[in-house]
Amino acid sequence: MVRPLARAGVSLALILGVLVCPRAARAWTDATVRSVSAHVTIARDASAEVELVAQVRVDGGWLQAFELDGLDPDLELVPGRASFRDAEGVLLEPRVDVEGEGRVVFGFRRRGAPRRGDYVATIVYRTSLAHRATEVREDGTVLVRWVLPGWRYGLDDVAITLDAPEGAAPVRDEDDPAVEVTHAPTATGTRVVFHRVHLPRTREWVVTLALPAGRMDTSLHVPSTTPRRARPAPPMDAPSTPIGVPLLALALAVIAVAKSLVVARAERAARVPSSALVPLGLGARVVIVVVLASAAAMLHEHVELALGLLGGVALCAIHRRAQEPRAPRLGSFRATTPEDHARARRALRTSRLDVLDPTTVPGATLLGVVIAAPLIAWSRGVLPVPLPIAMVAAALATTVLLGGTRRSRPAAAHVELAHLLALAAQLRADLEDDRRWAMRPVLHTDVRGEAQDARLRIVLAAMPKGLLRLDVVRAARADRGGWSSEPVLLVVTREGSPADRALDERFPDARIASAPRRIARQLAIEPDLARTLAPVLEALAACPVETAPAPRSVGTLAATA
Repeated sequence: MVRPLARAGVSLALILGVLVCPRAARAWTDATVRSVSAHVTIARDASAEVELVAQVRVDGGWLQAFELDGLDPDLELVPGRASFRDAEGVLLEPRVDVEGEGRVVFGFRRRGAPRRGDYVATIVYRTSLAHRATEVREDGTVLVRWVLPGWRYGLDDVAITLDAPEGAAPVRDEDDPAVEVTHAPTATGTRVVFHRVHLPRTREWVVTLALPAGRMDTSLHVPSTTPRRARPAPPMDAPSTPIGVPLLALALAVIAVAKSLVVARAERAARVPSSALVPLGLGARVVIVVVLASAAAMLHEHVELALGLLGGVALCAIHRRAQEPRAPRLGSFRATTPEDHARARRALRTSRLDVLDPTTVPGATLLGVVIAAPLIAWSRGVLPVPLPIAMVAAALATTVLLGGTRRSRPAAAHVELAHLLALAAQLRADLEDDRRWAMRPVLHTDVRGEAQDARLRIVLAAMPKGLLRLDVVRAARADRGGWSSEPVLLVVTREGSPADRALDERFPDARIASAPRRIARQLAIEPDLARTLAPVLEALAACPVETAPAPRSVGTLAATA
């Protein structure tokens, strides 16, 4: 398994690669379509020529591509009729292509690309509405429909002008009173104008004309079986809304601050130094996150700079694998209380339900949402920023979430106590067969009463001379994936005592540490505690007894577990 720090480094390298890649950044700008008008000329055979004019405002950056999609799927551009002008009428020189069904793309070179200001984009294309957008009534009247596609933003002052053969009449939508309709005869037929003050975002606008049967081609009376094709997916580099980057900055800042607070609290409980990649205190890192996120929100027009600032936000909330726990402070062991047991259960439940930890079920769910949300919003056309920007923000949030998990540090004393209590509950049956020992959960607390270690003490009916402690502990060890722990039997004896000599003869390779006049031995619990403890008790059986039998009965001691 890759180390957490290596994962963070790889993620940051990929993110920085995206940020500095000029080809990807060129399409990132802030542009909106403010108004649209369409002029549709319909012939007798339901073929049509469409002139579409869009009022475009570029608010920041520079425009690499401008796309019109959701148009008629069989459109054919009329050569030489497409244009892109600035507010003074100066023509730009874009490359205009049809990419896929109903999608027209204006492409610009960087030197002559549109920058901040207002522009007018115009295209003229031919299409056939026959059967696809026509319907014949029982009285022979032919209904002809044309659809203005939905847009990412709401449009103001939208007009659709239809020039049709003589006798055309508008079909009003009684459920849409906001539409104003006028019609009048012309030299070649009838002109109908549909107008509305505002067209809501993403809403298609369907306009319909009714034409006498004699004015339209007889081929239209053949029933149509061709369904209208689905609208293509939104473009990946669609312009962002003014609140798009600020929303990303807010979301990333909330995740970064919450993650920093949760990890700092867990590290205090685990008695480990801060694992933050940025070697500053928690308060300083939170202030930096807030400042950088606020700056990114205010500089949303400069997308590359805003993303760089968001990278700094993520950097302040990235955590490595924790170091070794600090040496325990001066203190003593004490028997646990029901309050300790309740706190241990709460601590274990909290660690398993941490929504910011991807190694938990809620955390994995949140990580999936962070990754999938931009794609879902983009597919539905409601993403407020271009998809590449949203995916970079998701990558930054993912990097923050993947660090500082419960596997990246040793468990806190109360979490270990919860595991030991569960182990004691499983071992109660063993006590029915062996009444020579009992279990008592204990906590080592410092002079301030803070828990530093949890153990399951094995209490013998008679204490062999030289045996100081016989405990079940959860030994923590660092591995390539972080930290893990497993229960072991810890035997502490006085050096040179009968108990020490007996255990040294029986378990010559079990020593793990020594202190002045004390020897500690660690035995793996295999396959269970009762069978691991049996040879230890056999080795100590011949030792003289140092103290009188414990005043509490074995049954009472077992009940404290």
